[in-house]
Amino acid sequence: MQLQQLDTYNIPITLLPGQSEWNVPGYIKDDIVRPPKHKNLPGRPSKKYHDKAYNEVYGKKSKNSCSTCGFKGHNRRSCRNGPRIV
Repeated sequence: MQLQQLDTYNIPITLLPGQSEWNVPGYIKDDIVRPPKHKNLPGRPSKKYHDKAYNEVYGKKSKNSCSTCGFKGHNRRSCRNGPRIV
């Protein structure tokens, strides 16, 4: 058993040369790597994140309109305006 383990790990290990001896192509040396712009935070995503995807699929929600005066943003029950004249 021990002889098999020794034979398994008896592979010679070649060490890497020092950083000064590395052969790095010029197109890689010239690239500047920047950190990511946004990091996803742990936890449940905020509602804004889901609203974007939802609006793209289902469209934006429409405001309710009053059947008495015809303006948008309130309903007949909370209407403070008078009835519209046709």
